[in-house]
Amino acid sequence: MSEGDEVRLYVVADDCSDDTLETIPARFPEVRLLLGSGPALWWTGSIKLGAEAAFSEGAQWVLLINGDILVDTECLRELLKVS
Repeated sequence: MSEGDEVRLYVVADDCSDDTLETIPARFPEVRLLLGSGPALWWTGSIKLGAEAAFSEGAQWVLLINGDILVDTECLRELLKVS
């Protein structure tokens, strides 16, 4: 990745029972919110949906993170250094 390259964030919401569908667009309008088909999607289906969307929009790299992960504030910067 070089100076000026764009970082896009995708969130796959699949069968959410909380306020994710309202909160993400309201608080983070730059995030691409993808809707799953319900509980049958699970982790692998969600990853496939998100990765396909990212790659179809020109992504060269995809970082997959589950909703129960805390990521260090420098994580993306460090990954991009070695990409």
